[in-house]
This record gives sequence, C-alpha cells and structure tokens, in this order.
Amino acid sequence: TLSGLLAMVVAIAGAFLVRQHQQLLFSFQEREAQAEKLRARELLHSIAESSGDVIYAKDREGRYLLFNQKGTRLLGKSPPEVIGHDDMTVLSPELAEIIMANDRKVMEENRTHTFQEDVTTTAGKITFPRAS
Repeated sequence: TLSGLLAMVVAIAGAFLVRQHQQLLFSFQEREAQAEKLRARELLHSIAESSGDVIYAKDREGRYLLFNQKGTRLLGKSPPEVIGHDDMTVLSPELAEIIMANDRKVMEENRTHTFQEDVTTTAGKITFPRAS
C-alpha cells in the first residue's frame, strides 16, 4: 500500500513538473513574440519619426494608430490629441468628412486611390497628395 501511495505521489509530482515546464515554455515563447512585436513597432516608429513627410496609420474605424511628429507639428496638436482619435476630433468637420469619405471608398473598393486634400496647417494651407 505504501509503495502504491508513493508511486501515486511521484506520478502526481511528475505531472505537476511537466505542466510547470510546459507553462514556462509557453511563457517564454509568448515573451519572445511580444519582444519581436515591440522591436517591429520601434523600427516603424523610428522610420516615421526620421521622415520629413507626414506619416500616419489608422485602424478600420478611422482612429489614428500612428502619427509622426512632422504631422503633429503641422496640425498644431500633440500626439495624445491625435493617437486614438478619428478625423472628426483632429481636423475641421468639413475636411474630416472629405477624408473619411475617401477612406470609406478605399475600404469599400479594396484598392489603392490617390487623393489630393487641402489641409490648413500651422504652415498655412497645404495640398497633400494622399495614397490610400
């Protein structure tokens, strides 16, 4: 009886150790994946910030995910005023409607379009060619 009980304890301990090992391995793989995503995000941020052009990215709902310093300076806004917000928050209502309609057209047709949009900036009115 004692040897059977001991064998059961050893089996439970072994199963516990195997499970712990699997969890540790999964955590390590997850951490590596997160580190890779962070490196890619930092690279994208570095490229966007070193550009002399306005660079931004939006999600499917039209909220800005990325907006480089060149863009925020031209709009006279800080990154927190832009990131996570849509065109209605960032631009004039008239311009926001135009840009949002252009964005909808691109998503509906699932192809690239080039638009010219007149934007009033801190440097005056600028016509931006915009490929979406």
